[in-house]
Amino acid sequence: MLQIDQELYMELQKNTIEVKMHSCFHSTWNARRDQELITFLAGGKCLQPMSLRFEQPIDFQECRIPTGRPLYLSLSGLSDGAEEIFQFTGFEVKDLKLNLKRPLEPECAGWIRAFLKKQDEKGIHGIIEGNVNDRFTGYLEPRIQRFRAAVKTRDHENILNAVNQTAGCGPGLTPSSDDFLCGYISVMPRTEAYAGIRKVIADTAAAKTNDISASLLKHAEKGRFSEDILELFLGFKTKDRKKTESFIRKVADFGSSSGCDFLTGMYYGILDARERKVESIDQVGNQKKCLL
Repeated sequence: MLQIDQELYMELQKNTIEVKMHSCFHSTWNARRDQELITFLAGGKCLQPMSLRFEQPIDFQECRIPTGRPLYLSLSGLSDGAEEIFQFTGFEVKDLKLNLKRPLEPECAGWIRAFLKKQDEKGIHGIIEGNVNDRFTGYLEPRIQRFRAAVKTRDHENILNAVNQTAGCGPGLTPSSDDFLCGYISVMPRTEAYAGIRKVIADTAAAKTNDISASLLKHAEKGRFSEDILELFLGFKTKDRKKTESFIRKVADFGSSSGCDFLTGMYYGILDARERKVESIDQVGNQKKCLL
């Protein structure tokens, strides 16, 4: 039985989807449908938005999946129109939607920071401690600070300009700055006050980077994240520190440095979401300042 993201499953219930190969790795295969990616994952990988995962390990580079011509994805499998490439026999459907209504508590940022302090040179998290000797970290640090300052202004033009200077920078299949921005977006409450800011960050960054990062950013804007990230948010909700630390470690293990860069974005996003002041109306109609 395969596991499948609920949104992808609902689409496949309605239609067969025409795709073409986008990219192929040992444990991941990406198909392109218009401007969107659909991902096949080997057993042991975390389920992601618009993905399905096999039970067993599989090396997609040995599967000889046709390139350059249409392929057809349905609930029965993937075919080239004449022969079945993969056959599906059943699904476990998972909802990968995060519904965060309030900012996370400052202690959550503290747990992330305590974990990242113990990591070696893995990503850009050194900026948290002021360690920017690594050339990519040093390059990104002032851009990230300008981005954070722009978000606090709530001015979309300022944010757009700051994101344009930040997105697509750094090493990795998904550049460090993109993982940072996804983490930053993830801790923004799913409220109207943040909706426009989330969208301008995700849309601007997606236009500046590669297809895989762009897909992750667009999913983040919609509040859709991989299983390991959702587990981490559940850990924060339960306030079980031991379990939460294990979830943080699981997120950090994603990719070469992607997980740590995502956590770095979460750290600053938590701090900024709690500091940002917004206008609200009290019961007698007067404007007042309050913390989100």
